[in-house]
Amino acid sequence: MSIRNIANVSLCLALLSVGNGVAAQNESRWHNVDINQQNREPRRAAFFAYETLDKAQSFDKKKSVNYLSMEGMWKFNFVKDHNKRPANFYAANYDDSEWKDFPVPGLFELNGYGDATYKNVGYAWATQFD
Repeated sequence: MSIRNIANVSLCLALLSVGNGVAAQNESRWHNVDINQQNREPRRAAFFAYETLDKAQSFDKKKSVNYLSMEGMWKFNFVKDHNKRPANFYAANYDDSEWKDFPVPGLFELNGYGDATYKNVGYAWATQFD
């Protein structure tokens, strides 16, 4: 084996060993449950498809034909076990007349369904949000 080949193999092994060290450092950050953001842009959602420039300049989404409020009373069926959910409940012709009316937005625990969860300690990511 020539000296040049030995040098190339040595260089490759050196680069591989450095790469493994860097990969090991990054892996621990991804497994850390306290880190939920890194190198991100600030959150924003300031877009809406107005039909005219005048309506866009008024900044009143509710006057646009493209605006649809999701608030109101929705049909709601609560089951504690997902295996007991109604079959084909997503079908367009499904009869949901037996279902209860539910306010949206709303929490099902505060409206008499399920078990409310109370915590006497902070949430894990409570300090990481703006």
